[in-house]
Amino acid sequence: DSIGWIPYCLEYKKKFKVNEVVVSTYWNNLFEPVYPELTFVEPGVLVSNINKRHIIDFYGLNLKEKDLFDNPFPLKNYKECGVQEQATNCLGLEYKEIKPKIVIPDKTRRIKGKYVCIAIQSTCQSKYWNLKGGWNAIVKYLKKRGYKVICIDKYTQFGIKDHWNFTPKGVINKTGEFPIEDRIHDIKHAELFIGISSGLAWVAYAVGTPVVMISGMSKPWNEFNTGIQRVHNDKVCNGCWHTHEFDANNWLWCPENKNFECSKQISFNMVKDKVDNIIGNL
Repeated sequence: DSIGWIPYCLEYKKKFKVNEVVVSTYWNNLFEPVYPELTFVEPGVLVSNINKRHIIDFYGLNLKEKDLFDNPFPLKNYKECGVQEQATNCLGLEYKEIKPKIVIPDKTRRIKGKYVCIAIQSTCQSKYWNLKGGWNAIVKYLKKRGYKVICIDKYTQFGIKDHWNFTPKGVINKTGEFPIEDRIHDIKHAELFIGISSGLAWVAYAVGTPVVMISGMSKPWNEFNTGIQRVHNDKVCNGCWHTHEFDANNWLWCPENKNFECSKQISFNMVKDKVDNIIGNL
């Protein structure tokens, strides 16, 4: 989210002709060298002589917070807009998509030959590509086309009992707690990134690597529209992220009780066609 939101801090400075904009994120190291027009401080650092104070998040402000921040109030419901548009809501800007910048590590390419990065894991089952065998089929197809496939998830196995999600077969397994700089490097040199609606997709967007995004629970307008091939099936139940209150404590959250058909009905061929739109031009 911070990657998607950071360019609007600079847009705020430009539009309102602000002398200095002080920004606090948990990822300052990714932004500070490429946004020299902004001043960065660590979370919790006290900053004095502030004229206005904004917070960017999905949930807007409650009545108590209204007196602490200068966000427009009330905010548009986050379910009605995409990730980046929420930043403009919080800062009082008109929305336009702006590609973010992040620091790209100056490292020599470590993987020889053509390769694709994939990331399949997420924080709830509804965000996954729930087609049985889907990822294995895509990996097999890419390898047949001559690409190495690198899995860069944090976890090899993730989920809950009876609902585990495993790294696909046949990949080069780079799962684990690697520094973010390693993930950025791997994605930057990949021919494309294939994943779900996740932070690593935003990393790919920021470094200019083409993205194939598989998602049923969010609408296509929820994420960025540049450099992306979006795989979505609007002929089945979809987009519950925008119509229901998300329950983060329920791993199997599927508010319409359709057994995750939003992504189960995204076929191998639907994903393959989007992949071909990219690698067919390489």
